[in-house]
Amino acid sequence: MERTKRGKFSKNRFVLFILLFMLLSGALIAVAVYTRFANLDNRSEASSDQGLEFAGDQESESNPPELLNIPAKSVVEGEKYTFPAKIVDSDTEPANLELRLSEGPAWLYMTDDNILYGYPRQEHVGVHKIVLTVTDGKNVERNEFYIEVKESSSAK
Repeated sequence: MERTKRGKFSKNRFVLFILLFMLLSGALIAVAVYTRFANLDNRSEASSDQGLEFAGDQESESNPPELLNIPAKSVVEGEKYTFPAKIVDSDTEPANLELRLSEGPAWLYMTDDNILYGYPRQEHVGVHKIVLTVTDGKNVERNEFYIEVKESSSAK
């Protein structure tokens, strides 16, 4: 049997279509891989020590936990600083939520019942960065704020 020009043209078009499909598929895969690693870089600080899954790895969406109340922005040296943190997550039981003091001055502590407290002294006068990390086992939320330790009026 002899091939017609039309058959040869169709075969060339089919090969071209396959090559174009492979090229576009490769580009899409490259974009997906790049996006995945870019997301890992953005989230790695919050989750590197936790070994947690990212929301994109899960079969169903999960809401992140939230810190509900706002901590006091200052304390006078020699006085007790207390912040009873309230955390919630619409799809996680409260017993499964964890709050950690990820970054803060040495005079500040977190209790098992989510109370941030401490007794700053004269040498702690100044501004201190605080990072609280809330996790529900799937999602991690970082809450960053600052506490100013003010000099007491009796120390002046």
